[in-house]
Amino acid sequence: SDFYVAKDDWHEIIYSIMQGKNILLVGPTGCGKSEIVYRACQAMGIHCEPFNMGAMSEARTALIGNIGFDKEKGTYFTPARFVRVTRGEMGN
Repeated sequence: SDFYVAKDDWHEIIYSIMQGKNILLVGPTGCGKSEIVYRACQAMGIHCEPFNMGAMSEARTALIGNIGFDKEKGTYFTPARFVRVTRGEMGN
């Protein structure tokens, strides 16, 4: 009621989500790209984990993770939130 999406666009988005397809939404800041994703996920009862790509200063670290070293453990990898989400380790 407070957010309008053309019927054909909405159906295409829902269909793509159901098929496991990626969608590229383009438009100026504030046009509703994120909002439509949140609402589509809510309508389908699936978890949505947002990532602000524009705020990432080090994309590799933010998307993949970090490698560290500990005297006792040796070299270890700490996956980023993005990796944990795509593995299904976060969300519902």
